[in-house]
Amino acid sequence: MFELFFSEQVWLNGLIMRTGTEYSLFLPILLFACVVFVAYMLGSVNTAIILVRLVYHEDIREKGSGNAGMTNVMRNYGFTPALFTLLGDMFKVLISMVTGTLLLGINGAYIAGLFCVLGHIAPAIYKFKGGKGVASTAMFVLYADWKSFLILLAVFVFLVALTKYLSLGSVTGMLMLPLVMFRMDNIVQDKPLRLFITFLIAGLVVYMHRGNIVRIMNKTERKFRFRKTVKKSEENVSLVADEQEENNETSEPSKEELKRKQENRKKSAKKKK
Repeated sequence: MFELFFSEQVWLNGLIMRTGTEYSLFLPILLFACVVFVAYMLGSVNTAIILVRLVYHEDIREKGSGNAGMTNVMRNYGFTPALFTLLGDMFKVLISMVTGTLLLGINGAYIAGLFCVLGHIAPAIYKFKGGKGVASTAMFVLYADWKSFLILLAVFVFLVALTKYLSLGSVTGMLMLPLVMFRMDNIVQDKPLRLFITFLIAGLVVYMHRGNIVRIMNKTERKFRFRKTVKKSEENVSLVADEQEENNETSEPSKEELKRKQENRKKSAKKKK
Protein backbone atom coordinates (compact mmCIF):
# COMPACT_ATOMS: atom_id res chain seq x y z
CA MET A 1 0.00 0.00 0.00
CA PHE A 2 2.70 2.50 0.97
CA GLU A 3 4.67 1.89 -2.23
CA LEU A 4 1.96 3.93 -3.97
CA PHE A 5 3.34 7.05 -2.27
CA PHE A 6 6.83 6.55 -3.75
CA SER A 7 8.20 6.20 -7.24
CA GLU A 8 9.62 2.81 -8.21
CA GLN A 9 13.15 4.17 -8.05
CA VAL A 10 12.71 5.54 -4.52
CA TRP A 11 10.87 2.41 -3.31
CA LEU A 12 13.73 0.18 -4.47
CA ASN A 13 16.81 2.32 -3.76
CA GLY A 14 15.83 5.52 -1.94
CA LEU A 15 16.30 9.14 -2.95
CA ILE A 16 20.10 9.21 -2.88
CA MET A 17 21.31 5.88 -4.26
CA ARG A 18 20.76 5.31 -7.99
CA THR A 19 20.92 2.05 -9.90
CA GLY A 20 24.01 1.84 -12.12
CA THR A 21 25.82 4.68 -10.32
CA GLU A 22 29.05 4.01 -8.45
CA TYR A 23 29.38 5.32 -4.90
CA SER A 24 32.09 5.14 -2.31
CA LEU A 25 31.60 2.62 0.49
CA PHE A 26 31.30 5.47 2.97
CA LEU A 27 27.90 6.64 1.67
CA PRO A 28 25.95 3.37 2.16
CA ILE A 29 27.50 2.95 5.61
CA LEU A 30 26.52 6.50 6.55
CA LEU A 31 22.95 6.04 5.32
CA PHE A 32 22.68 2.72 7.14
CA ALA A 33 23.90 4.32 10.37
CA CYS A 34 21.36 7.14 10.02
CA VAL A 35 18.51 4.68 9.47
CA VAL A 36 19.52 2.59 12.49
CA PHE A 37 19.96 5.59 14.79
CA VAL A 38 16.72 7.35 13.84
CA ALA A 39 14.67 4.13 13.99
CA TYR A 40 16.03 3.02 17.35
CA MET A 41 15.57 6.43 18.97
CA LEU A 42 12.00 6.72 17.67
CA GLY A 43 11.29 3.21 18.91
CA SER A 44 12.63 4.15 22.34
CA VAL A 45 9.94 6.83 22.67
CA ASN A 46 7.46 4.64 24.55
CA THR A 47 3.90 5.89 24.20
CA ALA A 48 2.54 3.95 27.18
CA ILE A 49 5.15 5.27 29.61
CA ILE A 50 4.78 8.88 28.46
CA LEU A 51 0.97 8.82 28.34
CA VAL A 52 0.49 7.26 31.78
CA ARG A 53 3.03 9.63 33.36
CA LEU A 54 1.41 12.72 31.84
CA VAL A 55 -2.21 11.79 32.50
CA TYR A 56 -2.12 9.59 35.63
CA HIS A 57 1.30 10.52 37.11
CA GLU A 58 2.18 6.84 37.44
CA ASP A 59 4.63 4.37 35.92
CA ILE A 60 2.91 1.76 33.78
CA ARG A 61 5.84 -0.58 34.41
CA GLU A 62 4.77 -0.74 38.07
CA LYS A 63 1.20 -1.70 37.18
CA GLY A 64 -0.29 -5.06 36.31
CA SER A 65 2.10 -7.18 34.26
CA GLY A 66 4.76 -4.44 34.25
CA ASN A 67 4.71 -4.32 30.46
CA ALA A 68 4.82 -0.87 28.85
CA GLY A 69 2.37 -1.70 26.09
CA MET A 70 -1.22 -1.36 24.95
CA THR A 71 -2.63 -4.43 26.72
CA ASN A 72 -1.35 -3.44 30.16
CA VAL A 73 -2.61 0.11 29.64
CA MET A 74 -6.07 -1.18 28.73
CA ARG A 75 -6.28 -3.46 31.75
CA ASN A 76 -5.29 -0.68 34.15
CA TYR A 77 -6.69 2.51 32.59
CA GLY A 78 -9.29 1.57 29.99
CA PHE A 79 -9.88 1.54 26.26
CA THR A 80 -9.19 5.17 25.31
CA PRO A 81 -5.63 5.38 26.74
CA ALA A 82 -4.91 1.98 25.18
CA LEU A 83 -6.07 3.24 21.78
CA PHE A 84 -3.74 6.25 21.97
CA THR A 85 -0.93 3.91 23.01
CA LEU A 86 -1.58 1.71 19.98
CA LEU A 87 -1.64 4.66 17.59
CA GLY A 88 1.54 6.12 19.08
CA ASP A 89 3.43 2.84 18.85
CA MET A 90 2.36 2.38 15.22
CA PHE A 91 3.06 5.98 14.22
CA LYS A 92 6.70 5.87 15.31
CA VAL A 93 7.26 2.75 13.19
CA LEU A 94 5.63 4.48 10.23
CA ILE A 95 7.98 7.48 10.54
CA SER A 96 10.97 5.17 10.92
CA MET A 97 10.13 3.12 7.85
CA VAL A 98 9.39 6.19 5.72
CA THR A 99 12.83 7.50 6.69
CA GLY A 100 14.38 4.15 5.81
CA THR A 101 12.64 4.13 2.44
CA LEU A 102 13.80 7.63 1.55
CA LEU A 103 17.41 6.80 2.42
CA LEU A 104 17.81 3.18 1.34
CA GLY A 105 14.59 2.05 -0.31
CA ILE A 106 12.52 -0.95 0.77
CA ASN A 107 15.52 -2.65 2.38
CA GLY A 108 16.07 0.47 4.45
CA ALA A 109 12.41 0.33 5.49
CA TYR A 110 12.86 -3.22 6.74
CA ILE A 111 16.04 -2.27 8.62
CA ALA A 112 14.26 0.72 10.15
CA GLY A 113 11.34 -1.46 11.19
CA LEU A 114 13.67 -3.93 12.90
CA PHE A 115 15.51 -1.30 14.94
CA CYS A 116 12.31 0.58 15.79
CA VAL A 117 10.80 -2.61 17.22
CA LEU A 118 14.08 -3.25 19.05
CA GLY A 119 13.98 0.28 20.48
CA HIS A 120 10.41 -0.27 21.64
CA ILE A 121 11.30 -3.54 23.36
CA ALA A 122 14.60 -2.38 24.87
CA PRO A 123 14.63 1.45 25.06
CA ALA A 124 17.94 2.85 26.28
CA ILE A 125 16.25 5.94 27.74
CA TYR A 126 14.00 3.75 29.94
CA LYS A 127 16.69 1.35 31.21
CA PHE A 128 15.94 -1.15 28.41
CA LYS A 129 12.51 -1.98 29.83
CA GLY A 130 9.77 -1.41 27.27
CA GLY A 131 6.90 -3.21 25.59
CA LYS A 132 6.59 -6.51 23.76
CA GLY A 133 6.50 -5.09 20.24
CA VAL A 134 3.19 -6.42 18.90
CA ALA A 135 1.70 -3.07 17.84
CA SER A 136 5.04 -1.95 16.41
CA THR A 137 5.35 -5.16 14.40
CA ALA A 138 1.78 -4.74 13.15
CA MET A 139 2.74 -1.39 11.62
CA PHE A 140 5.89 -2.96 10.18
CA VAL A 141 3.79 -5.58 8.36
CA LEU A 142 1.19 -3.05 7.22
CA TYR A 143 3.87 -0.81 5.73
CA ALA A 144 5.73 -3.66 4.00
CA ASP A 145 2.67 -5.46 2.61
CA TRP A 146 -0.96 -4.74 3.46
CA LYS A 147 -2.12 -8.16 2.21
CA SER A 148 0.15 -9.91 4.71
CA PHE A 149 -1.20 -7.59 7.38
CA LEU A 150 -4.81 -8.60 6.67
CA ILE A 151 -3.92 -12.31 6.72
CA LEU A 152 -2.13 -12.08 10.06
CA LEU A 153 -4.81 -9.79 11.50
CA ALA A 154 -7.49 -12.36 10.59
CA VAL A 155 -5.50 -15.10 12.35
CA PHE A 156 -5.03 -12.89 15.42
CA VAL A 157 -8.71 -11.92 15.67
CA PHE A 158 -9.88 -15.51 15.17
CA LEU A 159 -7.64 -16.92 17.90
CA VAL A 160 -8.40 -14.16 20.39
CA ALA A 161 -12.14 -14.52 19.78
CA LEU A 162 -11.86 -18.29 20.20
CA THR A 163 -9.58 -18.46 23.25
CA LYS A 164 -9.68 -14.93 24.77
CA TYR A 165 -5.86 -15.03 24.91
CA LEU A 166 -4.25 -11.96 23.33
CA SER A 167 -0.83 -13.47 23.77
CA LEU A 168 -1.79 -16.64 21.86
CA GLY A 169 -3.00 -14.59 18.90
CA SER A 170 0.17 -12.49 18.99
CA VAL A 171 2.58 -15.44 19.20
CA THR A 172 0.80 -17.38 16.47
CA GLY A 173 0.86 -14.35 14.20
CA MET A 174 4.58 -13.88 14.81
CA LEU A 175 5.28 -17.53 14.00
CA MET A 176 3.45 -17.13 10.69
CA LEU A 177 4.99 -13.74 9.90
CA PRO A 178 8.18 -14.79 8.02
CA LEU A 179 6.42 -17.32 5.81
CA VAL A 180 3.49 -15.06 4.93
CA MET A 181 5.64 -12.04 4.13
CA PHE A 182 8.15 -14.11 2.14
CA ARG A 183 5.36 -15.52 -0.03
CA MET A 184 3.77 -12.09 -0.54
CA ASP A 185 7.04 -10.24 -1.27
CA ASN A 186 7.27 -9.82 -5.05
CA ILE A 187 10.58 -7.92 -5.07
CA VAL A 188 13.32 -10.42 -5.93
CA GLN A 189 16.18 -8.04 -5.16
CA ASP A 190 17.60 -8.76 -1.66
CA LYS A 191 14.58 -10.89 -0.75
CA PRO A 192 16.63 -13.18 1.57
CA LEU A 193 17.73 -10.09 3.53
CA ARG A 194 14.14 -9.06 4.15
CA LEU A 195 13.23 -12.62 5.12
CA PHE A 196 16.07 -12.63 7.66
CA ILE A 197 14.82 -9.35 9.14
CA THR A 198 11.28 -10.66 9.50
CA PHE A 199 12.68 -13.73 11.27
CA LEU A 200 14.54 -11.47 13.69
CA ILE A 201 11.47 -9.34 14.43
CA ALA A 202 9.23 -12.38 14.90
CA GLY A 203 11.83 -14.00 17.15
CA LEU A 204 12.12 -10.90 19.32
CA VAL A 205 8.37 -10.63 19.84
CA VAL A 206 7.96 -14.35 20.57
CA TYR A 207 10.84 -14.18 23.05
CA MET A 208 9.13 -11.28 24.82
CA HIS A 209 6.04 -13.49 25.21
CA ARG A 210 7.93 -16.44 26.74
CA GLY A 211 6.23 -15.90 30.11
CA ASN A 212 2.81 -15.80 28.45
CA ILE A 213 3.57 -19.06 26.62
CA VAL A 214 4.39 -20.78 29.92
CA ARG A 215 1.19 -19.45 31.51
CA ILE A 216 -0.90 -20.61 28.55
CA MET A 217 0.57 -24.09 28.87
CA ASN A 218 -0.17 -24.04 32.61
CA LYS A 219 -3.66 -22.59 31.98
CA THR A 220 -2.92 -19.62 34.22
CA GLU A 221 -2.79 -16.94 31.51
CA ARG A 222 -5.20 -14.07 32.08
CA LYS A 223 -8.00 -13.92 29.51
CA PHE A 224 -8.87 -10.71 27.73
CA ARG A 225 -12.26 -9.11 28.29
CA PHE A 226 -13.75 -5.74 27.42
CA ARG A 227 -14.88 -5.07 30.97
CA LYS A 228 -14.76 -1.81 32.86
CA THR A 229 -13.08 -2.24 36.21
CA VAL A 230 -14.02 -0.31 39.33
CA LYS A 231 -11.48 2.28 40.32
CA LYS A 232 -9.71 1.88 43.65
CA SER A 233 -11.09 5.17 44.93
CA GLU A 234 -14.64 4.00 44.20
CA GLU A 235 -13.91 0.68 45.88
CA ASN A 236 -12.62 2.50 48.98
CA VAL A 237 -15.72 4.72 49.10
CA SER A 238 -18.01 1.71 48.86
CA LEU A 239 -16.05 -0.11 51.57
CA VAL A 240 -16.29 2.89 53.92
CA ALA A 241 -20.01 3.15 53.26
CA ASP A 242 -20.50 -0.55 54.00
CA GLU A 243 -18.54 -0.22 57.22
CA GLN A 244 -20.62 2.77 58.27
CA GLU A 245 -23.84 0.88 57.60
CA GLU A 246 -22.56 -2.09 59.59
CA ASN A 247 -21.58 0.19 62.48
CA ASN A 248 -24.98 1.87 62.41
CA GLU A 249 -26.72 -1.49 62.44
CA THR A 250 -24.65 -2.75 65.35
CA SER A 251 -25.04 0.50 67.31
CA GLU A 252 -28.87 0.45 67.20
CA PRO A 253 -30.32 -0.98 70.48
CA SER A 254 -32.44 -4.12 70.36
CA LYS A 255 -36.06 -4.35 71.61
CA GLU A 256 -35.03 -6.20 74.74
CA GLU A 257 -32.57 -3.44 75.63
CA LEU A 258 -35.28 -0.81 75.14
CA LYS A 259 -37.64 -2.70 77.49
CA ARG A 260 -34.97 -2.96 80.15
CA LYS A 261 -34.28 0.75 79.96
CA GLN A 262 -37.97 1.56 80.31
CA GLU A 263 -38.31 -0.74 83.33
CA ASN A 264 -35.25 0.79 84.97
CA ARG A 265 -36.70 4.26 84.45
CA LYS A 266 -40.00 3.22 86.07
CA LYS A 267 -38.22 1.68 89.07
CA SER A 268 -36.09 4.80 89.55
CA ALA A 269 -39.22 6.97 89.34
CA LYS A 270 -41.02 4.88 92.04
CA LYS A 271 -38.04 5.10 94.38
CA LYS A 272 -38.02 8.87 94.07
CA LYS A 273 -41.67 8.96 95.03
